[in-house]
Amino acid sequence: MTALNRTAYPYFKQSPSPRELAELYTPTADELDLAERRVRSVPNRLSFLVLLKSFQRLGYFPKDEVIPAPVTSHLREQLGLDADVSASAPGASRRRYYQVIRDYLQVKPYDSSAEQVATTAIEAAVSVMDHPSDLINVAVERLIKGSYELPAFGTLERLAKHLRVLSHTELYRQISSQLNQAERDYLDGLITQPDAEVKAMLNQLKAAPKSEKLTHLVQLQQTFDELMSFGDAQPGLFHLQR
Repeated sequence: MTALNRTAYPYFKQSPSPRELAELYTPTADELDLAERRVRSVPNRLSFLVLLKSFQRLGYFPKDEVIPAPVTSHLREQLGLDADVSASAPGASRRRYYQVIRDYLQVKPYDSSAEQVATTAIEAAVSVMDHPSDLINVAVERLIKGSYELPAFGTLERLAKHLRVLSHTELYRQISSQLNQAERDYLDGLITQPDAEVKAMLNQLKAAPKSEKLTHLVQLQQTFDELMSFGDAQPGLFHLQR
């Protein structure tokens, strides 16, 4: 499970400060005019503006239960409504508000075209990025740049992990196709019957690069040289050298 807070996927701060409420969630005169023109009932304008300001902050329409209470209270005050006025809109009204807000913000819904945009972005990045959070970030950036509504976080997470598996499988296939049987047997033996020395070597080869200090760069070069000692890997790296 990828931690949402380790990605660029937007989410609410549950306790926004008064300054944040004023700067991020106060409707403009144009937005108030939009609400008056497109929503007949004054109480329902609260629902509309909560969705509008939430979308501006997040890039998607959140569920009612994740919208911070201070945000709803702030907008309720802006409209001069009583504290007991609900911000939840009926399903049909809510869907209509979605479309009005998309049109106003000139944002496209997440559909098959948007999924293809996210897929293309991840496929281009997956050969040089490995962690799902990095792949999710690439997709989020490309979708926002393309003026698309963001899908649920889980949708992007599943897409990133699926494409990552496909990329890794193809990489393993390419490497395996260049090995002879003796080399395959040798590598299999490293995993199936590792002694202490082999385990130490495997752990060293699997270790992630450390910070950009000179001593760490020297260690990284040593690890690279050890990897190259297994055979000529240059043909498989040609696409990274262009």
